[in-house]
Amino acid sequence: MKKLISVLIAFFLVHNTYAQTESVYYKAPFDTTLASEYLKENCTITVILPKGFSKTCATKFPLIIVFDRQNKMIFRQIFESINYLVSFGEMPESVIVGVTSDDNRRNTATTLAASKRNGKGELTNAFVFDELIPYAEKELNVSNCRTLIGHSRFGFLTSYMLSKNFNELTAVISCSPLFTDTNVQLIDSLQNKMNTINLNHKLYFRFITGDSITDTKDYSLMKSFLTKKPVNNFDWKGFEFYDASHMATPGLGVMPSLLQIFDYYTDEVNKVLKENTLPFDRNEYNVFLNKMKAHYGAAIGLGLPVLNGIGFKYYNNKQYQAARTAWTILLADYPMFSDAYSNIAKSYLKEDNKVEAKHYYELAKQKAGDNTFYNAVERKEMIKDIDDILLKL
Repeated sequence: MKKLISVLIAFFLVHNTYAQTESVYYKAPFDTTLASEYLKENCTITVILPKGFSKTCATKFPLIIVFDRQNKMIFRQIFESINYLVSFGEMPESVIVGVTSDDNRRNTATTLAASKRNGKGELTNAFVFDELIPYAEKELNVSNCRTLIGHSRFGFLTSYMLSKNFNELTAVISCSPLFTDTNVQLIDSLQNKMNTINLNHKLYFRFITGDSITDTKDYSLMKSFLTKKPVNNFDWKGFEFYDASHMATPGLGVMPSLLQIFDYYTDEVNKVLKENTLPFDRNEYNVFLNKMKAHYGAAIGLGLPVLNGIGFKYYNNKQYQAARTAWTILLADYPMFSDAYSNIAKSYLKEDNKVEAKHYYELAKQKAGDNTFYNAVERKEMIKDIDDILLKL
């Protein structure tokens, strides 16, 4: 069933020159700092935005927060896992934020005050939900679909955040976590939350163990508890890599976790693609978005390759009005995709409507002028091609 998405993505790669850049789906990362009132320090974060990112997109992007950004190898592996799955249509484009932790203060940042007087785990939780996420919502056009990924000590803290913020999260992936600490038992915290909470949407919890004796002990306790305590809308699974070291679990466990978390999304995308009786229009798209909101807590869009592919599906079947509808919807989500204006123009030429064709080619040229979605060479080639066509109209 998922073959349809792969076909559309392959079509998108072939028909767009910008696919030759280092990452088809993501821009280069950039670093910035947030002044935290809770932690009393400037926190360094790394932001990686989808190539189709725009603060004016009609639908917002899922947010993935990855802790321990300072571990370059693990962070790179997690990013490549996301990039790989996005490339094959197995999950939506997402905004990725890496949070750097000073190795000398890492234990303090992930230890709760109940365990040590100077523990700042609760303050780190407040930083994430009261400072980092609001910043991402304001500046990075993210939705309420939020995934936390943490390893080791941050595996512990992300699991703690899960127990404190059930309806504020969509997924938590805890790699090699411990669930017990001095005067702290996260399994009890989770049980207390489950006894009182009604989940508004599906909540995913994935926890992963390697060969560490401590990790494996806590892993078994958590798995045993969750097996006995089913909760509606709480989707959990443990991954066991007993032959792998403590440091290897993020690379082994994050990709299958994300694959499962976004399996519903890809299935619903394919249902849209297989629909042959109804034209794709705003109403049908709203039905899809509402399904995403009910399941993930946020309206996740179809994505640029899929929307573009839907347009070409109708175009190739000579259903030009339906193709234009799809590309118009695309432009609401991705206003920087100047190709859509050219595609609309081509559809009008097929109907011998040169007036509208000229109008949309001129729009394409105008929008391509300083459009950072394309590099300088691509913009120059696009404008030249449009000028050549306009001379003939």
